[in-house]
Amino acid sequence: MAIIAHIDLDSFFASCERVRNPDLADSGVVICMFSGRGQDSGAVSAADYTARDLGIHAGMPISQARQLASDTGRDVAFLAADKPFYKEVSERVMDLIREHVDRIEVASIDEAYADLSHVDTYDAAVNVMQRVRQEIREQEDVTASAGIGPNKLVAKMASDQDKPDGLTTVPPGTVSAFLADMPVKELHGVGPKTADRLQELGASTVRELRDISVQRLVTVFGETRGIALHEKAQGEGSEILEEREKKQLSRIETLPENTRRMSDIRPVIRKLSEDVIGRVENHDMRYKRVAAIFVTAELERQTRSRTLKAPTRSVETLFRTAESLTTDFLETHPDVEVRRIGVRAAAFDSGEQQTLDRFQQE
Repeated sequence: MAIIAHIDLDSFFASCERVRNPDLADSGVVICMFSGRGQDSGAVSAADYTARDLGIHAGMPISQARQLASDTGRDVAFLAADKPFYKEVSERVMDLIREHVDRIEVASIDEAYADLSHVDTYDAAVNVMQRVRQEIREQEDVTASAGIGPNKLVAKMASDQDKPDGLTTVPPGTVSAFLADMPVKELHGVGPKTADRLQELGASTVRELRDISVQRLVTVFGETRGIALHEKAQGEGSEILEEREKKQLSRIETLPENTRRMSDIRPVIRKLSEDVIGRVENHDMRYKRVAAIFVTAELERQTRSRTLKAPTRSVETLFRTAESLTTDFLETHPDVEVRRIGVRAAAFDSGEQQTLDRFQQE
């Protein structure tokens, strides 16, 4: 039984900005792509929920967004987009999700699908997602909405139901009822023009879309889109995530307190190494590259890696290499304290004739 989750980071860009500037806590936040021709020139890249309530949305001219904020008298901060910073936070979140699942598909900088089929039941999947969301909140101080369903389409639409910071579950037997009364424009992948055309055909809701024959949809929209619309109305979607091959396996854990003492860090590295090797053995693979991952007290992410002479699945080699990388990192960063520590195995070799360059290395 397939169980797929969709994790969507709420107002992600704005949330990142609030993390590094707590003074924004009571303000609306609008992320802008400035053109360089003045403070009002350019377009809105993203807006938090406060700004959206004022009618501000992505793609809107900054000048118009400022006017809406001014008209309402609300305190709204207009900030330049800092994509490198958002990417760093996103990578840490995706690594955190990977700690709980064997396979994810990163859909964008602020959303991902996770395969939870290994937990067997929806109740167990809910428990996993609750832990994931809690850790994202604790580690990065941002919230995430999530949806759980039998495929990517349903999971994606479920995650939109309770925002921000919500979790919606749609087991297989409830998919039809979950979708039935939704406006067709809310079906994932249905744009405004398609929704208008469906309305002309008498389909304002998914229930009404189901009443249109697939032959009629193909006639109007063409074979590919017509069949896709028919399948979406039935709640059919892909169960397969795109990140299918194991490129790397990692475990990351938060230390009890920020530290640079190896006596505190070493036992955690040992535990993480054992966890990673357990998963390496489950996949019947051998690794040739080891990385130690550090999240500092300032939430900066650093990685140090080393390539071995030959592939192995030795837990002792993984532990000793990660320990050495950590010692080197601390010696070259005398003023840095570590908040989170991670161990990664990569460059896998199953023992068959396959090239290592098919795997992602850091």
